[in-house]
Amino acid sequence: MTFSTVALWNITGTLLASKSVTPSGTGWLEFLFDSPVAIDAATPYVAGYLLTSSGRYGVTSQRFSSDVVNGILTGTADGETTATNNGRFNTGGTLTFPGDEFNKSWYGVDVMVEDNAGQDEVATGAGIATAYGTATVSLQAMPASGAGIAAGVGTGAGTQSSNAPTITGVQLTASGLTVTATISATDNESLSGATYFIEWGDGDTDSSATNVFQHTYATGGLKAILARVTDSTGLSDHHAAAIRLVEPGDGLGIRDILDTIVSYVLASGYFDSVNQYEPAQVPGHGLHSAVWVDSIMPLAKHSGLTLTTTRVEINQCIYSSMEQEPPEDIESVMAEIVDAMIATYSGDIQLGGNVKCIDLLGMAGQPLGAQAGYINTPGYANRTGARNQVGTDVRVMNITIPVIVNDVWAHAA
Repeated sequence: MTFSTVALWNITGTLLASKSVTPSGTGWLEFLFDSPVAIDAATPYVAGYLLTSSGRYGVTSQRFSSDVVNGILTGTADGETTATNNGRFNTGGTLTFPGDEFNKSWYGVDVMVEDNAGQDEVATGAGIATAYGTATVSLQAMPASGAGIAAGVGTGAGTQSSNAPTITGVQLTASGLTVTATISATDNESLSGATYFIEWGDGDTDSSATNVFQHTYATGGLKAILARVTDSTGLSDHHAAAIRLVEPGDGLGIRDILDTIVSYVLASGYFDSVNQYEPAQVPGHGLHSAVWVDSIMPLAKHSGLTLTTTRVEINQCIYSSMEQEPPEDIESVMAEIVDAMIATYSGDIQLGGNVKCIDLLGMAGQPLGAQAGYINTPGYANRTGARNQVGTDVRVMNITIPVIVNDVWAHAA
């Protein structure tokens, strides 16, 4: 999510507080206003954030088809009254009160409120999807009883108090349409007696004293999942995750694989530009990257009698002009970036669909790794902006990302 400002309005559109922010990292982010904002009981408010022109935002459709209640806060159902319609947004690229709404959607924003008793509350948590555009998006939060303080606006749930549990992650793995969810949590007191809860996003829910759940969906597609842990004192934490499922025999899901890898490349923050294709001409001065499919090969030894397992080789190419200064830093900088990207791909990266794994050690071919080289590109822009018609050497590092995808193509009977 790429945004520049968080804000809080009253229901008539008066801006109560805003703050310029610089998001970093991935996952849930939390920001506090410079000063707390007093809010009244049984009164709706609208929280939102302003995206940058290239920003992405999370969205979960139908989240506000009914009230979402957590403690003293209620995310009001869309359509209860015209004044409190939820799922709000607007477009235009400026911080203005969001007046449009669509499909009872939740756009990845939450509020944190401290009540008069000093306990923190969060309005709701929900799953995420990916969309594109420039917009202000919002969640309405209404305190149910008692006055409170609007302490901050963020894109996810914060901890509720000093002894509340904290969800540190939700790991999702898929086999066809069956998803296994593992909730990891900590508590500075004890998780003994805690209850784990999963909302699968298709109307089904599960709860248990154990932290591992399994669920089979009726169809493929993007699935937004909400996890909650409630300790023995009744305090809770929420965490959202998402996974895209591909039905067996329904193809590679290559666009989703590429989009996910590109999102990790963008999130690294190293590059002036990132392309999702092999460019005919390398971009100008600076560090650039491109991601594309290099090969797709069936794996006979890993396939079953009715479905083919496939190895998809993704190439991430990193480009640096040899005109960078100082020139002796080029090699070390490129190596540091490759080191960071391979560490990312070796970690808990979730590509969704029927992806089995990234073939780190090469059980089915070339392993995850990188190869250095040079290319000579006529017309490459030099530091003055002039075009070099003779040609300019460009240092490149090619990272091979081998992805194993199960059950890609169904065999004819």
